[in-house]
Amino acid sequence: MEKLVFGVDESTPQFLIEQFEKLEFKVSSKSLPPDNATGNLAWGNGQLGWQDPEFKKPLVFDLSQLPLVPKGLKSEPFARAIGLNNKQCDIWDATCGTGKDSLLMMAYGHRVKSFERNPWVFLLLQDALYRAENPFELFFGSCLDYKDKFDAPDLIYYDPMFPDKKKKALPRKEMQIFKKLGLRDQDEEEFIMAAKKIIKNRLVIKRPVKADVFLNSCTASFPGKSARYDMYMV
Repeated sequence: MEKLVFGVDESTPQFLIEQFEKLEFKVSSKSLPPDNATGNLAWGNGQLGWQDPEFKKPLVFDLSQLPLVPKGLKSEPFARAIGLNNKQCDIWDATCGTGKDSLLMMAYGHRVKSFERNPWVFLLLQDALYRAENPFELFFGSCLDYKDKFDAPDLIYYDPMFPDKKKKALPRKEMQIFKKLGLRDQDEEEFIMAAKKIIKNRLVIKRPVKADVFLNSCTASFPGKSARYDMYMV
């Protein structure tokens, strides 16, 4: 993995510095990241952000509050795919990303373990969870690497990066930066086959609403306006 210089100051929490060093990031005394095309991690104003020259403000994750549960929850495609039977489930969020889906599943009352394979996004999440009131458990790497360390989950939720769309409108800021950071899943089918061997109950995969179904063997699909949730039962 390429070592990345990040900016620190006297207020940078020790736990973040330890995480940087654990992932072999190079610590720098610079207060600001270099202005280059790839961007950089920077600590400032009590939070960690990704500074990109294309944006005025750095990307900072905020996981300080649980999201509001929709009033018509049982009709929501995401909720129907995850399952709402008043039973608390153990869920693994295989691709944590911004952490918003993990928080939403927590708001539904489930126990959530989240996994992130990209080191830069993982560090942004670590900082956000440090500031959060309701932190979930976060682990670096693929959830498949932890299958012998934890009890099998009831459900695995998998949200691979959507393929690029030929649209004039740009995606959200975090999605643009994610693509720059290389957040692309190239092993979807391999992951699905392995995940189906771990779960107790179901695997849920988020897809573009018009995309093909992986493996053509899902139990049910729950489409929304722009995304679809394919459910695989075991």
